[in-house]
Amino acid sequence: MISKYFIKNIISSKRLWAFGVFFMIFWLFMGAYVFGFVSYNQSTVLYSSSVWFGIISVVAVSTLAITVALSIYYASFSLSYAFKFSKLKPYQYTINFMLASAIMGTIMGIVMMVFTSLFFGNKSGYKIIPKFPLEILGISALGSIFMFLLAMLLIIAVNNYLGLKNVSFVSFIPLLLTYIFGFTQLSIKLPEYLIYLSPFTEISDLLFYLFDGHSPRRILDNPASSIINPYYLAFYLSMWIVIFFIVDIILLKRIKPANIEEARQV
Repeated sequence: MISKYFIKNIISSKRLWAFGVFFMIFWLFMGAYVFGFVSYNQSTVLYSSSVWFGIISVVAVSTLAITVALSIYYASFSLSYAFKFSKLKPYQYTINFMLASAIMGTIMGIVMMVFTSLFFGNKSGYKIIPKFPLEILGISALGSIFMFLLAMLLIIAVNNYLGLKNVSFVSFIPLLLTYIFGFTQLSIKLPEYLIYLSPFTEISDLLFYLFDGHSPRRILDNPASSIINPYYLAFYLSMWIVIFFIVDIILLKRIKPANIEEARQV
């Protein structure tokens, strides 16, 4: 029952659709028709469109973290009592929210795939088809789950230890980190260990790999740069999800009732 409420709440979020879907479609349009891309042949077009798809898609799912953060923020006062005096358990709350996030992430993955293929294919004259569309939906779902878990960790940590007056800034941290890591790898040679250990580059590089069909490059704008192993990326992303899930359950068990009016003072 609670999962239906979460799913409906996330899918019907106008803010999420505006910034996480339609605004990302606008940037895909800009990438195809305004900024330009390498179009010597079909493989170079596929590579360029895969770069755009990976970065824009991870930015799209990161906007989900803002919606989730605000939902948890508004529920922070009641959750502490619900866990003590009702049958609702922290792991049930978390799993149901993970399910809702995964469904919305899957929807975003479908939309981004369709418009990437449509825009870049129409501009280049080539037929652009993702190599592994079903796997893309899986990574989109996992990416959304990670963003949810990260948002929950930040908001509950702020609620328990820093006060809700910091919630406005904290809710945007996943989006800011996504921009920093996603666009930095586009043209800057990051340390290899950072690419493997950053969940933000893991998600974008895995989406690139599944769209293009070839391993991502250390510098995305340079196809001649060294190769990144996508299987390591998938492993480390899974580890991040497991770690954050455990930490979130621990924090939820210790959640403190807080006055949400405190956040409105800022």
